Amino acid sequence: MGDIAAANVLALNSPVNGVYNLGRGIEVTDLEVFEAVRTAVGSDMAPQFAPVRPGEVEHIALDAAKAKRELGWTWKVDFADG
Repeated sequence: MGDIAAANVLALNSPVNGVYNLGRGIEVTDLEVFEAVRTAVGSDMAPQFAPVRPGEVEHIALDAAKAKRELGWTWKVDFADG
């Protein structure tokens, strides 16, 4: 079972409810996501870059501490495999 599916099963069977970040706490760039998808689908498409928009978040890594604490969830699938 994948990480997100496992988190949902844990949440469905939990007496608590809430909103949870489900992530590794490790930043992944847009370019890394693009390259992973491009490789997975066998494309040679080049990325297209646009200027950063005002207010746009440039760096983020989700903290899943609440999901671990309340649901017992931790990630198991690394980015490349996921």
